[in-house]
Amino acid sequence: MAKAQHLIPISAYWILMRIQKGKRVRLKNAKIDGVIDLSKLDLPTKTVDRTDFQKNVLKLPTECKIIDSLINISDSEFTGDVDFSNCIFNDISRFNGATFSEGAWFVGATFNGDVRFDGATFNGDVRFDGATFRGNAKFDGATFSKDVWFNGATFSVGAGFDGTTFSGSAGFGGATLSVYTGFSAATFRGVVWFNDATFDGYARFDRVAFSGQAWFIKATFSKDVWFDRAAFSEGVWFYKATFSDFARFEGATFKGNVSFEGCKFEVDSLTFKDATFSHPHAQEEACRRAKNVLAKAGNRDEEEYHFYREMVAKRIQ
Repeated sequence: MAKAQHLIPISAYWILMRIQKGKRVRLKNAKIDGVIDLSKLDLPTKTVDRTDFQKNVLKLPTECKIIDSLINISDSEFTGDVDFSNCIFNDISRFNGATFSEGAWFVGATFNGDVRFDGATFNGDVRFDGATFRGNAKFDGATFSKDVWFNGATFSVGAGFDGTTFSGSAGFGGATLSVYTGFSAATFRGVVWFNDATFDGYARFDRVAFSGQAWFIKATFSKDVWFDRAAFSEGVWFYKATFSDFARFEGATFKGNVSFEGCKFEVDSLTFKDATFSHPHAQEEACRRAKNVLAKAGNRDEEEYHFYREMVAKRIQ
């Protein structure tokens, strides 16, 4: 974001009036004073079907306000709360490099075009619960200073969180992530939940730093998933998760407990090659599961490698 002394003061009221009139909102290096609350605007509405909405997420109204304006507010600072909950964005939306000083709420919002928050900074709580992203959604290099929630969100195309920092808790419970999901080199400093999340496309968690506990209970990985060189500093749970294509944990580091209890590995390849485990029982379980998958696939060399590491872990215990 630009330095504070270079920011041009703009009132939140000006933005709201532009949206009310259906005009474009294009700002760069602006300091936006006041609260952005679309609920008070007289905008056209549309009834949205919420019947398939996740039960564990907030109940949302079926009437949503329609925003036809193009929104492009980059390298700017929102000094007050921003509330776009239950809004439908019909055009592209850009918040690249923006700073949200207070809370930012997009609960139940629908983005029919691409939306980008690349390099954005969120200093307050952030909620995208039940949001629908019909275009590409990019949060690459963003910083979430407090808790952020994407519970029940739907990403129809691509979800990009490469290099993103999550300083508080992060929730993706019950989210649906299609086509491609990228968390490469992201940092989770608090607890992260992907319980009941569905990854319908490729998912990359390579080089991710999980400083807190990571939960993937009953998550579904329909295609390839990478955890190469990921670092799990505390426990990670994949209880009853389903892996339907290949799964890689090559070079990953597990410093806490690891659980694959009840997992379904409907895959041809599962590898923990060069992975390190602080607890021998975790290494034994992981390598035994990989050995069985690889034996079924007829990959003799990888099977023997994981069998050897399983036996090493048993001897240590």
